[in-house]
Amino acid sequence: MDDRKIQTPKKLRLSRFTHVFEDPEHFFMYHSIFQKKAFLEKSEWESLRESLTNSNGIMMNDTGRKLFDLGFIVTNDEDEKIIREIRKKLDAPIEPRTLFLVNTERCNYDCYYCYQKPKRNSDMGNDLLDKSIISFLRMTRNLNGMKNIFFSGGEPLLNYPSLKRAYSTVNYLMNTGQASDIGLAVATNGALIDENIAKDAHNNRVFFAVSLDGYLPRHNVYRGVGNDIYPEVSSGIDLLRKNDVDYSIMATVHNKNVQDLEKIAEHFITKLGAKSIGFTMLLGNYEIAPSSESFARYVIKAFEKARDYGVQEARLSVQLQAFLEENINLYDCKEYRGEIVITPDGKVGPYIYFLGNKKLFSKRRLDKLDINKIKDFVQFSKATPILEDGCLNCKSLGICGGGNHYNRYLRTGSIYNHDPEFCTYSKMVLDWMIGDLRKSVFKK
Repeated sequence: MDDRKIQTPKKLRLSRFTHVFEDPEHFFMYHSIFQKKAFLEKSEWESLRESLTNSNGIMMNDTGRKLFDLGFIVTNDEDEKIIREIRKKLDAPIEPRTLFLVNTERCNYDCYYCYQKPKRNSDMGNDLLDKSIISFLRMTRNLNGMKNIFFSGGEPLLNYPSLKRAYSTVNYLMNTGQASDIGLAVATNGALIDENIAKDAHNNRVFFAVSLDGYLPRHNVYRGVGNDIYPEVSSGIDLLRKNDVDYSIMATVHNKNVQDLEKIAEHFITKLGAKSIGFTMLLGNYEIAPSSESFARYVIKAFEKARDYGVQEARLSVQLQAFLEENINLYDCKEYRGEIVITPDGKVGPYIYFLGNKKLFSKRRLDKLDINKIKDFVQFSKATPILEDGCLNCKSLGICGGGNHYNRYLRTGSIYNHDPEFCTYSKMVLDWMIGDLRKSVFKK
């Protein structure tokens, strides 16, 4: 072992973001912000701990040097500097990356757990549709990378002429050099997809996110139109596949389907051809929600099953991507910072899931829209665990993202407070990721 020494005028210690996990033979060190990982033999850990206790600023060997370089070991004031630097970055201007156009509030279903209640019958007119798209492209014209326009509802396919108009408008602006890197997506229950809709989606490179809670009647009991919606939705998915349209299948997890998530994942992949799937937490309606422990346990099983087929599961992938790529996950959904939602009556808000109460929505001049000057948008961009002092010592700080803002609001009365149910989920997922990594490392 190399006996080079680290000397510093300040005493060294373990970072507050260093979390240590023990098994019978090894200690695993994990940095909850930098997402760094290190395995130590027991003897190395004991030597490290003794050195930190007695060294007065000197770390004795190469192991200590490497851990110092990775941030596991710090001087007394280093952790505070890290937090200040990350928090300072959150003061940067918000980049509008995602536009949600609610082209209709009508729906052919009446899902018990829908966040948009009461149901309304309004459609977005062509003038507002055009102005919304042009305003978004104006705000994003100097941004590099992808920008996305999502069509949501209600059921957006009930106002299909507006979708065709939007496809045409966006393609014209891109073909004439007035816009670039614009992705189009439709969030749908899938029941209304026909051959023409699927062909249009293919021709305009539109992504479809289809909602389906499983393949058995009891999986779909909360959709409000009878239990067995599976045949009509699966037929729509078959048309998307036949026409080579990219799509994902998203299931809302509740007490009737949670224990079957692994089988549902396999069915979505093998029977419905999905290359991307996702399992989402309920927003409110907690009386039909599984416990956070149950949600985490079965989502992990579903993720492992999807991974066996080379398919991404979206829910857990948010945390896993941060863990593997060694990037802190500030928000559970990247759209939380820079999402714009426009309703059929021209109101503008920062988050699609607050449509039901409209508290954060108000009329705005679209040709003058600047979300950096709107209080609600700025507040949403600041709702992240890294700004919550009570979250800083949590082992899952760097992967969590805080969960869904709407659930935080419903459970605690504020989007700034942590969601205890999502905390449990995040910690269980972190423990699984560490165990999964350990298996991989020692298998090799």
